[in-house]
Amino acid sequence: MNITYFIEKQEPSATVLAITLIYITSLILNSKISTKNSLSQFQQDVIRKILGFLLFTLIPVLMIHFSYKQRLAEYGVGLPVKIYFFLISLGLYFATFPFLLLYSKTVEGEKKFKNSFDKNETLRHTFSRAVCWIIYIGGYEFSFRGFLLFSLYKTWGSVPAIVISTAIYSLTHTNKGIGETAGSLIIGFVFGSIALSSRSFIPSFLTHVLIALTIDIILSIKYGNKRN
Repeated sequence: MNITYFIEKQEPSATVLAITLIYITSLILNSKISTKNSLSQFQQDVIRKILGFLLFTLIPVLMIHFSYKQRLAEYGVGLPVKIYFFLISLGLYFATFPFLLLYSKTVEGEKKFKNSFDKNETLRHTFSRAVCWIIYIGGYEFSFRGFLLFSLYKTWGSVPAIVISTAIYSLTHTNKGIGETAGSLIIGFVFGSIALSSRSFIPSFLTHVLIALTIDIILSIKYGNKRN
């Protein structure tokens, strides 16, 4: 059997396995970090996001380069084919804004705030947290809307690629409550469609960053005076 043909046909399975192992590893590391009482909540959060970025970025890049022998551009790394996809990203963000406000009023939202923020955080902490969020989401989106999605797409086409990648993406949110899990199903389909249409994970990355930062801002305003 031709080795190139073999690698091409096995690529989707190898990619799904890699994403699964990366996610499990991140859960294990996050759990260990959470037990470090010598670290503040802020320090734990920063370490988790940096390690997450490294896991979700380096392993896929190494696999693409050494195992698949492909260019990163084949996996959505680069600017979208049309500039209007950035406008679509912004439109999607504004469309989700009412749901972000609703989420902030849920028990899940309050729990997220209390588990993520320290008392007496300064502006420097807030800025550092935002930067780490952006870095982490970059790696996360590259893994799901780049590495995974385009690996599946090259072999099975757009619909199976979007469905499978969304299912896996949603499974990674099951530990965050039913609200985020349900939202991830919708976001997964929309982000996947935009990524394939634009040939880039950057538009979904932009929207994801705006959503994440907005949630943090809303929760800080709403629950900041309720810190224990």
